[in-house]
Amino acid sequence: MKIAILIPSEDYRANAGARIRYGRIAPELENAGHELTLIDIANFNPLLADYDSLIVSKCHDVRAILSAVALARRGCAVGVDLFDDYFSQIEDSRMTRYRSWLSELAPVLSFALCSTPAMSEVVRRYRPDLPVHVMNDPTAPVDDAVLAQALARKIRDARQHRTIDLCWFGIGDNPHFRVGLSDLAAFGTRIAASLGAGMALRLTVATNLRAASADSLAALRDLPLPVQLVEWSEEREAELLNRATAAFLPINAQAFSAAKSLNRAITALRAGCQVVSNGYPLYAPLAPLVYRDLESMIRDIVSGDPIFRPATIDVYRDLVAQYASPEREANGLGTFLALRVADGEAMPKARLGQWRTAIVHGSVTTGTIHKFGQSIDALAIRSPFCRAKLGYDVLFGGAVPGIDLNMFISARAMSKVLPDRREQFRSIGRLNDQEFFAPNADRAPTSDNWIDMPLGAQFAVYAATMGRIREQIEAAFGPTEIVVSELSSQPFVTASA
Repeated sequence: MKIAILIPSEDYRANAGARIRYGRIAPELENAGHELTLIDIANFNPLLADYDSLIVSKCHDVRAILSAVALARRGCAVGVDLFDDYFSQIEDSRMTRYRSWLSELAPVLSFALCSTPAMSEVVRRYRPDLPVHVMNDPTAPVDDAVLAQALARKIRDARQHRTIDLCWFGIGDNPHFRVGLSDLAAFGTRIAASLGAGMALRLTVATNLRAASADSLAALRDLPLPVQLVEWSEEREAELLNRATAAFLPINAQAFSAAKSLNRAITALRAGCQVVSNGYPLYAPLAPLVYRDLESMIRDIVSGDPIFRPATIDVYRDLVAQYASPEREANGLGTFLALRVADGEAMPKARLGQWRTAIVHGSVTTGTIHKFGQSIDALAIRSPFCRAKLGYDVLFGGAVPGIDLNMFISARAMSKVLPDRREQFRSIGRLNDQEFFAPNADRAPTSDNWIDMPLGAQFAVYAATMGRIREQIEAAFGPTEIVVSELSSQPFVTASA
């Protein structure tokens, strides 16, 4: 079976999602006779691609939807991996474009992947009938003797020097949610409560430079223990975990955090670290080896009997076999995908007849998306909200925003209009060196749009306008797979959302 992972950029290959989730199972999939390929969406041609299964990974724009449609029409099993929750916060208007994107993608899908049961419930809000596979992040192997030696060394050094080296590692921020370093700072009171329990504490934080804002640095400075900050890299993470006694990984209870995987705790345990996680019980499946408070861990290290020690390596092995085995995760994914391919129902049959494709460009779009649409012969449609100056096939505008909605079709797109509709269109002049046609010859082509309307007024008419655009496009061109390219952070809701 040939499996393609559609990724947002070449840089994403270094992201944990690609490096850990897919990189570690690729050899196991190959051993089982499958081929796994990561493809930058910028270099992807869905009309030529030949795969049994396509998995969309963090490509949150219409190129992913159009790719999914194109491959699904040819019988490919198409799915999405939803390992970050940008989709359940219905009260958060900033997430509107993500919810709209998934709403448009969901009907095309034949499956979804996620990393937690909590995220699988989010998927079912969009497609209750969609098969969902929960895929854990696999860990790299470690020799029992090496792990036992690391555990013994760290416990011995902590007791001898009366000092516990804590660490926190990973991406320390998010453009939408307060996570990472803000969680660490918020649980500083738990660190303060553990002081005086018989051990000195010091903390090293390895994170991305973007997270080291003035506010984050000030919050870390206020923690009641010495803090060292280093820039994250794979090498620095390995060095940090090699010398740390314990990883302190507090989790807040918002939906974005609740959907995260077990990877960070598994990684720390693999390095012979104790794990302490206050707050939301994300790591509950690993409960036999995870502390819920610092005080308990300190007491156990003082006594020389922490829950993770050479004598409990078998517990670690059992947990890895259940939640982080590359072989198990590869076999599970391979079996799941094989069933989806065998089903042969990539798209509802009604949509298979929609041979035409169109992109309606909303308030914010990009030339990259426009070029992608051109490469697959999709109609380029400018909505009245669009500011981008692109080579459009169809323009929509009107004298009275929200009421008048006139359609102008370029000469090059007229050949795609339904034959029995073409005679209704008349040439009405040129715009941007193109001849345009309209069903009402009294109107002149216009580049006017509604971008100068107050935002509140645009929000009020946006969804209804997109619905009317869909109706007019299908009336002129016939059944059409219409997607809206809307990248604005403002709450523009598409008609399908």
